[in-house]
Amino acid sequence: MQYHNPLNIPKPERPNNPSPLELAIYNYEVKAREFHIEKAKIATDDESASDKKLRTLKSKRDWEHLRLERRKIAAHIMLQEELVEYRTSNKLKSVKELSKESHHPTGKLARNLTATGEPKPTVIHEAHHIIPGKGCHQKVEMAIARMNLHAHGIGINDPFAYSLQL
Repeated sequence: MQYHNPLNIPKPERPNNPSPLELAIYNYEVKAREFHIEKAKIATDDESASDKKLRTLKSKRDWEHLRLERRKIAAHIMLQEELVEYRTSNKLKSVKELSKESHHPTGKLARNLTATGEPKPTVIHEAHHIIPGKGCHQKVEMAIARMNLHAHGIGINDPFAYSLQL
């Protein structure tokens, strides 16, 4: 096969300091470019039937992979939009309203962590709040820590709450 870029598809420029979503989109663009360049390659006249079959199967497999990557990116966009909505609504809430937010189950925190590029490592892992909602020990300290978050309009399920110095 001829190995060149017959479509003259420019290589995407990698963004500087990208968000997880921007990096996922960039990686998708690179893979899509490679896929279309590979697909446009011209087979030689002496390509065997088995080589053609392998090339066709690889192309189908690569296309399916790109389809799945598009779905992941779309899901990531939805999660980010939900996180923005969550943060916006929290800025409008009082400390008392924020203090009533449930920290269990941890699904909301897990979704918000995924939106920021910090998904659970495996399905058997669970997201955990660094400030427990209720417990047997240090109830006063936990309440104060949560109130510090809430005073700044930050909900208990906001993943950035754990990187802030309040």
